[in-house]
Amino acid sequence: MENYGTVKAPQNDAVGQSPATVPAPSGTGLPPCESTPLSGRSSPEPVRTPYQRLKDFYERNIGLLFVLMGQFFASISSPFLFCLDVDSDMCPDSLSFLNISDATVITFLVPTLTAIICFLALREPYTVQEGMAGIVAFVGVIFVARPTFLFPPRLEGSGTSDSALALAVPDHSGGIVSPEPSISPAERTLAVLCAMLGSLGAATAYATIRVIGKRAHALVSVNYFAVLATVGSVLIILVHPQLRFQIPHGAAQWSLIITIGIAGFLLQLFLTIGLQREKGGRATNMMYSQMLFALIIERVVWGTTPRAESLFGGALIIAAAIWVSIQKNRPSASQPLPQVDEESSLVAAQDQRD
Repeated sequence: MENYGTVKAPQNDAVGQSPATVPAPSGTGLPPCESTPLSGRSSPEPVRTPYQRLKDFYERNIGLLFVLMGQFFASISSPFLFCLDVDSDMCPDSLSFLNISDATVITFLVPTLTAIICFLALREPYTVQEGMAGIVAFVGVIFVARPTFLFPPRLEGSGTSDSALALAVPDHSGGIVSPEPSISPAERTLAVLCAMLGSLGAATAYATIRVIGKRAHALVSVNYFAVLATVGSVLIILVHPQLRFQIPHGAAQWSLIITIGIAGFLLQLFLTIGLQREKGGRATNMMYSQMLFALIIERVVWGTTPRAESLFGGALIIAAAIWVSIQKNRPSASQPLPQVDEESSLVAAQDQRD
């Protein structure tokens, strides 16, 4: 009577033989071409061409690309909002009292809040590498925005030379629009609170998009957002004593309004598509790239020359974005690995022989 036991691996593998499978020994009744897989040993990965690697990189990061495109249009809409504020009294509370860099850095609470919400509520994995990349990018944002509690301004009479003062004061020569005059601390505090409230709402919205996923088209979410934003704006105008509905005057204001609307629509569309394709923690880390676009736009529109701190912060943001993009999606630790049942394989082979 033949004994169908577990096939043991030889001590020395033959050259060129796959380490994942070993031919069954003679006397077992198995066909010569059959081989029994061994648990705990993996076959070598096939050699991939540069095109296949590029394709894999594209498929793995297509969601990040959509988020990056959305941040580009978000940065485009900010200077038009500022120009609309300068041209008339139709002013958004955040950008009315903050420049683009300051308003942008406050919104960078969104990636951290979104990652925490998705990790706690949706059980999405949030790796250490992604967290470190977010910290590096946020440090870069701090160097770009230079908050006063970390970078106190140097005033005249403090022993600072004229050349140092020239480096401390930004250069606004060559800009299209003159910078906004100084504001009071109360106005700045109000603007910061409005920006923080918007960040909390945005983080909740992004987590909700992750819950919906691809079950609904991105345009459905964008249309619902537009309807609710319209209704909410009307209600706020009715209850806020200092707000009133206004119609744009002249072709310039209409052009600004239309441009803001198109840029905002593309922002919401690309951001929604990106969040549907990528997990929240990894996708929202790409939002830090908006600060780079803000620096470029401030140079073109207002003529602000980036300082050394801004260039260093931009380099950190770029490095963090590249780090996130090359990270691979890995299964969570709680996901069990498939087990190979050798006895079942042998029994199935015997049944086929009979």
